[in-house]
Amino acid sequence: MKIQTKISSIIFTLILVTGIVAITSSYIVSKQMIEDQIYHHLESTTISRAHHIETLLDEEAELVKTFATSQVFVEVFTTQNLTPAIQRIKTLINIHEVISRIRVLDKQGNVVVSSHSEINPIGNAEIFAYGKEGVYIRDIHISTITATKVMSVSAPILVKGEFAGLIIVNIEVEKELYEIISHKHGKTSEIYLINKDGYMMTPSRF
Repeated sequence: MKIQTKISSIIFTLILVTGIVAITSSYIVSKQMIEDQIYHHLESTTISRAHHIETLLDEEAELVKTFATSQVFVEVFTTQNLTPAIQRIKTLINIHEVISRIRVLDKQGNVVVSSHSEINPIGNAEIFAYGKEGVYIRDIHISTITATKVMSVSAPILVKGEFAGLIIVNIEVEKELYEIISHKHGKTSEIYLINKDGYMMTPSRF
């Protein structure tokens, strides 16, 4: 009888241990599967948002390149007639909701025509230094003129294939770019932009 009791106890213990091991293993596997699913879902979402942002930036860059080839802005340097350019700038700002400021610089970096009378020589100098060779997009920053968060997109203006000046357009990031980033994705996750130096460029939810 005692032997039977011991055998029963051993069998029960084995069953109990086996059950615990099975439950623990199942929990670990299930947890890992859930974590993998969450990771892949977030990865997919991040890639999708990144592609969306890249597309938006490409569109803004192409838009500014189109402005730079406009005859109205080319004539600023060929005829010195600024009136058509001033009128065109006003029209562009009225048409494009995301554009808050436009200015044209000559090849010395001086402002020739602008949507605002105020001038930010430091900001213009940085963009001018990098934007002479092609389209340049400056990091998101607070405009000293409009006091809003913008990214400045510039493109060179060419006359007979030679660099004559630069057009700089301020794009309001909170109207389109931030909407892509801030679109809610769950209660505990977030997506934000960082620049090449590792600094956060868009606000965090937490």
